This record gives sequence, C-alpha cells and structure tokens, in this order.
Amino acid sequence: MAILEIPIEMLKKSKKRKSKERLREIIKKQRLSSHKIGLGCNCIRLKCFHNVKEEDRKVLTRYFNSLSSKDAQDSYLASLITLNNVSRRRPRNINSKGYNSSYTYRLFITNHEIFASSFVYVCFSAFISIFGIKKGRLETIKRSLLTTGHSPHDKRGKHKNQYNNFTPQLKNKICDHISSFRGREFHYSQKKTRRLYLPQELNITKMYDLFKIKYANDKLSYESYRNIFNTSFNISFGYPRTDTCSKCDEFKIKIDAIKIELSLNSECTKPEQQLHELELLKKQHHKDAETFYVRKRNARFKAQREYKFEAIAFDFQKNLNLPNQSTNGFYYKRKLAFYSFNIHVLSSNKVYLYCYDETIAKKGADELFCDSCGGQNKNYRLIHFMDFLVHEKKRFDYIKVTFPERGHSFMECDKDMGLINCKTPTSDPSDWIKTFKMLNNCPIPTRSLRQICFRGDSSGIVFHRDSWNGLLLKTNLKNNRKNTINSEIPILYNAKLCISVAKYRDLQVLKRFTLNAQFYDSLPYNQEVIETFH
Repeated sequence: MAILEIPIEMLKKSKKRKSKERLREIIKKQRLSSHKIGLGCNCIRLKCFHNVKEEDRKVLTRYFNSLSSKDAQDSYLASLITLNNVSRRRPRNINSKGYNSSYTYRLFITNHEIFASSFVYVCFSAFISIFGIKKGRLETIKRSLLTTGHSPHDKRGKHKNQYNNFTPQLKNKICDHISSFRGREFHYSQKKTRRLYLPQELNITKMYDLFKIKYANDKLSYESYRNIFNTSFNISFGYPRTDTCSKCDEFKIKIDAIKIELSLNSECTKPEQQLHELELLKKQHHKDAETFYVRKRNARFKAQREYKFEAIAFDFQKNLNLPNQSTNGFYYKRKLAFYSFNIHVLSSNKVYLYCYDETIAKKGADELFCDSCGGQNKNYRLIHFMDFLVHEKKRFDYIKVTFPERGHSFMECDKDMGLINCKTPTSDPSDWIKTFKMLNNCPIPTRSLRQICFRGDSSGIVFHRDSWNGLLLKTNLKNNRKNTINSEIPILYNAKLCISVAKYRDLQVLKRFTLNAQFYDSLPYNQEVIETFH
C-alpha cells in the first residue's frame, strides 16, 4: 500500500488574457509614456530654457508621460494655454489673412527649496520641445479651445460609418443563440446561483461555429462572440451534477408535474396545496443539507485556531483502471481496479492518499471507511474502532463523526479527485502514483518568514514571524513526541487477493500494450491452470 502526502492549493486562474496585457494595449501605453525632451528653442525674448531648469523640465515631462490617456494629456496641455484677443495688428502684407486670437504658453514650476510654485511663460517652440509633442497636436488643441472652449476628445476608432458595424440586432441574435443551449444548475450549492453548466463537450469555439452555420449571412468575429459570452452570461462548461440527491430529483419531478396540471386547470385548489407542501418539504431538506456544510466550515475554522483540535474529511476516490489506454479493445476487456483513499486535513489543506489495487485489499469496513456509505462506516467495526481510540488508546479526548445528507456530500475530497486526469495512460500502479505526485503545486511544505531569531537562553527553539513587526512565534526543533505502543492487531489478509479468471484472461490480452507485462503475470487468480494468451 502506497501512502502519498500531497499539499494542494487550489488556485483558479483565468485562461483569458487581460486587456491590459494585449499587444495593442502595451503599444498604446508605450506611445503615451515615451515623450522625450527636444532641442532648445534659442529664444532671446523669453529665454525659456534658461528660466526653466533641466530638473524642472524632466519633472514636467515625467508627469506628462504618467497620464493614463491621450485625453488626459490634451486636457493638461490645454490648461497651460491661455487664449487672448489680438491687441494690435501689424500685417506685413495687406492681403494677408489676420488671426482672430493669440495664445500664451506657461509652465507650472514648483520650487522645493522655498516651498512655492509659480508660472513661467515660454514660447511655442519651447512648449512643444519640453513635452516632446509635434506641432500638429498642439494646433489641434488650440483649434478646439477656440471653437469649443475645452480640450479635444480622442475620436480615433469611434467613427460610426463602419461597414461591419456591430448592431443591436446582431447582439440580440448572439444572446438568443447562447440562451438556446440548455444547461444545469449546481446541485450541491443550497444558495441560489445564476451560473449554468453546459455539457463538457461544448466550448465557445464550437458554439461560435454553430452560430456561423445558423446565421451564415451575418459577419461576426470570434472575439465579439466570446466577449458577449463572458460579459452578458454566467456560464461554465462541464456538468457538476454527479450522484445527485434522490429526494431533490423526486421533489423536482412532482413539482413540475403539479405546475403543468395547474397550467391546464387553474380552478382546482388541491394541487396548489400539494405544491405548497412540496415546496416546504424541499426547503426543509435543503436546510438540513446546508447544516452539514456549516458545521464542516466551523470545524475547519476551529482547527485552524486551536492546536489541540483537528478536522478531516475522508472518502474513497473513483476507481481507476489498470492498464489505462485509449486503444479500442480496452473498452471490452475487464481491467484491474486501482483504489485510492483520500484524507483531506481541513486545517492545512494537506492531502493523504492511501493507494492499492484490488489484489491487496477490498473496499469494505475492514479496510477503510468514507462518507455515508453503510457498508464502510455505519457499522459496528467503525464504532468499536472509535471507542478503542478514545478509551483504550487514549489517543483523543473525543471524536465526532458528522454524516452529510444523502446526495449532498460534496466535500474537499471530491475537489481533490477533480484534479486527477482519469484519462492518463498508465501501465501499472506506479504510473498512477507518479500522476498523483505531479498534482503537487509545492513539493516541499514551506511557510512565509520575514525574521528568524535564535536566543542563547532558549536551546533548540527558533523564533520566527511572517511580518516585520508581528508577534514572534516559536518552533521546537527537537522531537519530544513519545513513541506510542502499538497493540497487536490480527492481519486481515495473509496473502494477495485473487482476481477472477475472466479478468485475468483479459489482462493477459491487454498486457502487450504496457511496459511492465511481468506485473500482470504475477497477479493471483482463482484457477491453478490457465491458458496462455498471446
């Protein structure tokens, strides 16, 4: 029997790339923040670059580059421009067109030595040189100030004369198409949720292809279809409803039947009373099921706070096959069952897997026990075992076993099983054990530390904390645990268990697809002589 210790941290990451990480967004950000100071203006009248020091010019350019959008930058530049009337006209040419206004440019300079700020007037050339912009951009801002009185708005990509414009009618078609798929709700959650689950065979690409077949004349990109799917709907793929509650299914069938009867004959009052009673029974059933999850959550919090208290969840995993291949003939042959018993420590999220095949032991009360199965834990063997641990061995002060409502037993062990790819090709038990070990996100248990202290008056004790100013915790480096005396327990199996002759024959056929054929030759079977298959 192999024992694996696997600390698992279930972290969900979105597969979709964030909009800020896309190439066009990165290029746009680089374009906004890459302005550099140009050459001096050589202005004799204002002496711009002489009055504005180099450090002040760098501060202005750095602040201008830090603005998040082009509109924000244009608004900042517009605040530094003053629109004035022309006070005196002196045209050199009589036929020349005169200007209706004049502009002055100023910079907001802060003097950190005297803690004062002031405006410094500069010329047109110095203004565009300090902020690293072109003449055309500043002319656009001046034209907008003259006509509208405020800075211009960026209209790039916002024109409405697109040939393939995304119309509301097309969006309604997409929403109707996505809504036409029938999904299921999450069975184990007692709270109301709007998330639906579509079959695991579907994905957004297949749904988009079906949309293109149904609406062949409408032009739509995959990105637009995906955007509406992610923003307007709360849909996931893969049915979470496995081993559903028989009572919930019974209530649903009866309630749906009564609603159909009421829609056909609304004058009858008896079905309304039955519907009300069924709704109350269903609500009470969900309340009883939710009680288990509340107690399990409270036990996890208590185990994380108290050192002398621990809470665990345990269950048998789904039976895995040996060998496990994708060849056609494998579906019609009997395979060797590989068992794994999962113990999930709620306080630390550590997972312990006890792995063995069907020739080592069975899955009864003598071997291991799990959730609410009567043949595995609701029996005298488990009761006597718990009593033995508390009174004879003095291992625990008390043990409390909480059984979930039937059909509502979704626990951390089921989440652990969801991480295992049951379609992984395997030849012998060691392949499954390697697969379990690869589920490890952190092979070595670690903790976050900021400081470690060793004191001369505390031998064998290390003080540590995970923050700079937090409370110092201590850990004993010496193992002072006393060795417990193991009582003699009779061995349940003196040898490996025999499998059936039919299964042995099928395994002899399938062993040619594996790398370890000797393992299948050594399996015990019920008949002494068996034909050899090649």
